[in-house]
Amino acid sequence: MTDTGIDNLIDKSLADKAKDAAATAQERVVSAAGTASDKVAAAASTASEKVSAAASTASEKVASATNATIEAAKEHPLAAAAIAGGVVAAVAGAAYGVSKLLEADAKPKPAPKPRPAPRVKATAPKAPPVKAVPKK
Repeated sequence: MTDTGIDNLIDKSLADKAKDAAATAQERVVSAAGTASDKVAAAASTASEKVSAAASTASEKVASATNATIEAAKEHPLAAAAIAGGVVAAVAGAAYGVSKLLEADAKPKPAPKPRPAPRVKATAPKAPPVKAVPKK
């Protein structure tokens, strides 16, 4: 039989090695998670700054276009009124067309009419060709 003291010593050293390996693995995972978290936070910050800048630029362009439109309407009031009237007519026409389409969709569709059976032409059987009778 083997000495139980040596077996216990070997088991303890293996257990210690396993604990050390687990601790090292845990430290590496925590370190990697921290690095990934920092990278994600930096990317989110950069994206937020870009979106904010784009929104600011778009807001400035809309304000500029609005001011230009108001100035043009002040300089040419009759043309502005005619354009506004055309827009109203176009929107009203589109609304009317949509209402008719929706109205047509809401009506129950009639059942399709049954198709008549196809007609087959009746043909008389063909007579055999007449043979010429020789003269005597």
